[in-house]
Amino acid sequence: MPSYGTGVGTPITPGPVPTDFTLPEWCTGALSLARYAQAYAGSECAFWGVSNASETIGKSSIWSLFQRREMARALCEAQQEIENVAGFFLQPRWIEEEPHDCSPTGTYLTNWNKLLGIGVAAVTAIQTNAPVDHTDDPAVIGSFPTTATDVNEIKIYYPNTTQEITPSNIVISSGTVTIYVPRCRLVKSDQLDNPDSGWDYSDVNNFQTAVDVYRIYNDTSDPGEFVLRTVGECPVDTLAICTDIKDYEIGKFLAYRANTSTSCPSTGIDQLRLNYVSGLTSLDFISELAIVRLAHSKLPGEPCGYDRVKEMWRSDNEIPVVLSVERLECPFGLSNGAWMAWKFAGSIAIDRLSVL
Repeated sequence: MPSYGTGVGTPITPGPVPTDFTLPEWCTGALSLARYAQAYAGSECAFWGVSNASETIGKSSIWSLFQRREMARALCEAQQEIENVAGFFLQPRWIEEEPHDCSPTGTYLTNWNKLLGIGVAAVTAIQTNAPVDHTDDPAVIGSFPTTATDVNEIKIYYPNTTQEITPSNIVISSGTVTIYVPRCRLVKSDQLDNPDSGWDYSDVNNFQTAVDVYRIYNDTSDPGEFVLRTVGECPVDTLAICTDIKDYEIGKFLAYRANTSTSCPSTGIDQLRLNYVSGLTSLDFISELAIVRLAHSKLPGEPCGYDRVKEMWRSDNEIPVVLSVERLECPFGLSNGAWMAWKFAGSIAIDRLSVL
């Protein structure tokens, strides 16, 4: 299993170990590009650089790789800004070795709210170079044997990369998994930089014939450790811990030394390092809309697509002539989209008092 994290309690998004760095990757956040294309861009194939005669669009609406990457960047930046205000992630993320001063009561609060579980990210391959059947649309991948029971644990990637592909449906039944992906989301990895006219939808040679399928899940066997420091000695010693979650919403938990009931069994222990996963498991419409509107305000120009998304971008980037003092101080920006996202982030922020 690959190693994750920086050792300072930073969020990580796990994935397979990449061996091919030629793919021009983009960020995959709580609101995927596939969801944006489906719900806002209006023509999903055109968004992915594919010309599909069944979509009633003009060829000028074909998105470029640069435009898709810029949209992905804006969506992920918007998500991060909202998360920093709200105090929780908008999608599950793992934190490794988050440091906490040792509490004499054994009670702690995670830095991020919406605790899902204690542990580290585990990554196992279900099937590498899994064949893609393009007989129908959506294309079919599998079925393959799996020990997973939660479809959210199944992730699909371009082979030998960490670039995720978003499926339309995943079915787990009788210990096997079958995955469905719309054809236009499967443009070949070496053809992602599409021509202005787009790739021909009817030519299956333009689309990926194999993908990697992984299971990513929480491994509870490594909750973290106590750090035992001895003056004049290096490196530090560590002691195994046990944990007990008391409040998932605010991340309240107990930590104590394994095989004992004590939290700080000696004066030499001055720190706890915790591994955990936290965040939302699903995104509601208002959260999604806040990300989109803030992302629009971060784009250098209006996105491709049909009139609705262009009108939305213009509205999100509009700045009223008269601004209140509160709005002038909005850290997200002065535009309508930034203001709406700022107010939303403040409305969902979780306030908590110390419990130590």
